[in-house]
Amino acid sequence: MTRGSSLSQDLRLLINNSKYSDIIITCADSEKFYGCRSILAARSEVLDCLLFNGMKESHEKEINLVYDSQVMKILLEFIYTGNYTNGDNEDLSLEILIDAYSAADFFQLPILQDHIINMLEEILSNNSNVSNVSPELLTKVVEGHSDQPLTNLLAKYVTKIPLEEIPFGSLSSKAFQFLFKYCTENKISLAKNQYTIFRYVVLHAANEVSQEVSEDVLTKTKACLLPLDKILENGQVIKHENIDLISFQKKLTEKITPMLKYVNIKLISGDILAEIIEPLNIVPFELIIEAYRYKVKQEPTIKLEEEEIQIDFTWDISVCGPNLDISDDGYKVETSSTIKFNERVRASQPITDIGLYEWDIIIERPSSSDWVGICGEGDVTNFKCTDYDSKVWILGNNGMISNNKQVINYGSPPFEQGTKIRVHLNMGERERNLAFSVNGVKYPVVSHWNNIPTKVYPLVSLRYPGNFRIQKKID
Repeated sequence: MTRGSSLSQDLRLLINNSKYSDIIITCADSEKFYGCRSILAARSEVLDCLLFNGMKESHEKEINLVYDSQVMKILLEFIYTGNYTNGDNEDLSLEILIDAYSAADFFQLPILQDHIINMLEEILSNNSNVSNVSPELLTKVVEGHSDQPLTNLLAKYVTKIPLEEIPFGSLSSKAFQFLFKYCTENKISLAKNQYTIFRYVVLHAANEVSQEVSEDVLTKTKACLLPLDKILENGQVIKHENIDLISFQKKLTEKITPMLKYVNIKLISGDILAEIIEPLNIVPFELIIEAYRYKVKQEPTIKLEEEEIQIDFTWDISVCGPNLDISDDGYKVETSSTIKFNERVRASQPITDIGLYEWDIIIERPSSSDWVGICGEGDVTNFKCTDYDSKVWILGNNGMISNNKQVINYGSPPFEQGTKIRVHLNMGERERNLAFSVNGVKYPVVSHWNNIPTKVYPLVSLRYPGNFRIQKKID
């Protein structure tokens, strides 16, 4: 290209060119670059202060910088041309780009920082394997400095990794707390249930304690806190091994306590709290009491004058399809894009007492196969079975009602976004019956459903992209 047609191309000729150089830059790996003082100073106030401060650096022919040569190449190309194109087609690692981001921050080059953020975003979004190193990178960045765009970007990709697959030790405590804060601010859940999050927090702390004491704290703690699918058998909690943690209980408590503000212990099953977590004596007692009080408040409140029983239902994370996500407050259930068939979740609170029960299901986002109703004890365990063939009492978005392979047209309209389905359950002393309302229109009692058991739970069944909310009756 003829000189004079492009300023950036002409200035590119000056990069590392000894002919026009009046300063040599020596990098941390001993590689040297030729530079022009005036251009360097004009582009960065930090370099201006370094090269024209009247001190000895102003007169020396060589300066030493703490950055590697790959980082320096990025900086120099941007300083001279106003852009970074990786013209040499170097295979730059994420670590080099992050170091370059840090250097751009030091030399007050915000436009270069934006370029690097865009490059990182493109690399991480196009390469699923790269995200596996994000926990270590997040730790490096959080421990090094707290620049929000970079830490937020890395946290975004760490949340895409299942929590159970993040190796213990890859996140420092500071990085782990930042990740929790990021998830809270962006309403992201690190796992499908709060027990899994609690377990990881404790094992993360146990791994750190193992580095400080002679015992294998992590192995012992793992034996006490098994994964959720290992401690539930037919809906019953299996107690952990009787392992003594007393020698490091205090250290564990000290490490997990700051993290527990990000774990909603109240939404962990009462059986798991009582049989698994409380006996470990590592959770502050006031948090355990607060969780128990919350669960007591979920018990039925009887309104005698109306002969109704109002229950503040929440979804049960321990009796839930493996690809369903429950919100932290327990009221919402949504599906992941991996779901191909219907999966179910039932409420945590059983219905056993005589009385009239009513609750609402709000269809915040419908799917092609949505069902609302009740199930008996154990009837929800086969999450992926076809709903027409299941032993539940449900109304579908196609206007059909189904129980025990009997499907009948109920005449109700299709479910749409915002549809409110009210379930009317009469638990009589001798008879029990069920009816539904859709958007305020009540449909008849299903007369042939004379097999409703004495203990039932609210239930929904959905597939992607379904998103439902359960709530008390609101007129």
